[in-house]
Amino acid sequence: MKFPFVSRKRLQKAIDSREVAVDKLKKRVDELKEDRVALRAKAKAERVNLKRDKCVRKIIASVLTGEGIEIGALHFPLSVSEGTVVKYVDYSTREENIAKFPELDADAIVTTDYVCNGEKLEVIEDETQDFVIANHMLEHCINPLGTLQNFLRVVKPGGHIFISLPDKRFTFDVKRPITPFSHIKDDFEISREVEDLSTYEDWVKYVSANKTPSNLHKIQQNIHFHAWTQAEILEMYIEARKQLGFPLEIEWAAKNGGEFIVLLRKDASLTPEYF
Repeated sequence: MKFPFVSRKRLQKAIDSREVAVDKLKKRVDELKEDRVALRAKAKAERVNLKRDKCVRKIIASVLTGEGIEIGALHFPLSVSEGTVVKYVDYSTREENIAKFPELDADAIVTTDYVCNGEKLEVIEDETQDFVIANHMLEHCINPLGTLQNFLRVVKPGGHIFISLPDKRFTFDVKRPITPFSHIKDDFEISREVEDLSTYEDWVKYVSANKTPSNLHKIQQNIHFHAWTQAEILEMYIEARKQLGFPLEIEWAAKNGGEFIVLLRKDASLTPEYF
């Protein structure tokens, strides 16, 4: 019986090759351990941030008492204090929303109490609500100041408006130009109801390059019509009061992760120009 002949040189080369492979595996194992440590640290930080973010919303929402409305809550309604009554406003019924959003937890989707336009609140009578809640809504409104005007219309004197908005620096809007107050003031003064093509061109350029602006404009696709950072969000409320006479006071303002929350109070002592 003949055995294959392996030279010392070939054998050493094979051993060296195996040692190199083992070293690479050890290095990869070390990298995976480091990745695991980093992922655990990141997950811990995210849990802390989530807890903090929920805490910020909860603290500000604790001011809300009595009976009020939340617009577009869908599957993520604001948590309020025990005894506070919230009714929900939406374009669609709960059943329609379940069918429309199959990716969401159906059990979490709220029951719609008022089926109406959340920007106009046409079925809500004047000064009947202790509060209005609108989370991540105003950026979707063609006329955000007109929407805010209706919030103030339905809230009782001394009532509150809880609004959270995304800070563009932490969203897909990050590259978009900031919407100046002059733009939304114009939208308000002409009661704009149809968005310009230029807004969709801006959206496609900076956010969704695979879309066609004219197609989006034709169907008036709902997008983030406006992009702000916290400075412009505060400016919107301050200038709405200064320039337009909106009867509001800012009671709370807080950064909350990638969003900015402002709690407004309807100030009955102000003489509104547009109310």
